[in-house]
Amino acid sequence: MSMFSVFEISGSAMSAQSQRMNVTASNLANADSVAGPDGEAYRAKQVLFETRAQSRTGVGGVGVREVVEDPSPMRRQYRPSIRWPTIRAMWTCPTSIRRRRWST
Repeated sequence: MSMFSVFEISGSAMSAQSQRMNVTASNLANADSVAGPDGEAYRAKQVLFETRAQSRTGVGGVGVREVVEDPSPMRRQYRPSIRWPTIRAMWTCPTSIRRRRWST
């Protein structure tokens, strides 16, 4: 494996992690948003990664397959007319740390 291949793999991983960090920041920034322009509460987003391999060089990498919305039910409080976002800050960050630990 050449040095260029190592940098290419590392660069793809850093790019994917950068997108994950942006999505996490967006989730935390919108954690207390009651409703958006469409009248719906903000749904947390999750980044799904995929392994990418190039057949001609055999060099792999990491990419973002897609960014999906959290399917869990909306959190409700006593205000019956408001549906709260699906974000729980205490779960968002530890979950990403746990995923990182399990992936190694």
